[in-house]
Amino acid sequence: MEYYKKKDVQIIHEISQDDTDLEKCLNHLQKKFLAENLYDLTKQYKIIIAGGLGGRLDHTLNNIHILHKFAKRNIKYRNVSIHLMDDNSIGTCILPGVTKYIRAQDFELKAGCGIFPMLGKEATVQTKGLKWNISNFFKKIISNLLLS
Repeated sequence: MEYYKKKDVQIIHEISQDDTDLEKCLNHLQKKFLAENLYDLTKQYKIIIAGGLGGRLDHTLNNIHILHKFAKRNIKYRNVSIHLMDDNSIGTCILPGVTKYIRAQDFELKAGCGIFPMLGKEATVQTKGLKWNISNFFKKIISNLLLS
């Protein structure tokens, strides 16, 4: 902490034990965005969480849960995106609607991308511009599983 104090980094002591450190950080950022009116839709903000996909599986899955939770909470503010990153991947939550995704050339592997739904039986995914596009793929699979 002394290192960061010397660098004039703002230190906020949050005593709550009900949230993870990542949630505490994102809650603080959300309050800052609201207080400073940073939800200006003419600007784009990307929050990068380095190491958010690596390490223990329970931590990774919880980080994905937090990513999804904050994306849904801030659905009206589409100018803020949160990205979890490790040595091999960048993950983000794509909300309902049309999304144009541009690969981060300096960070992401050049081959492949993965998509998985987090909305259960309501998930409908369509892609355009990928090597193998999909159309309502997840909805069809889930419907078949529910009928089995």
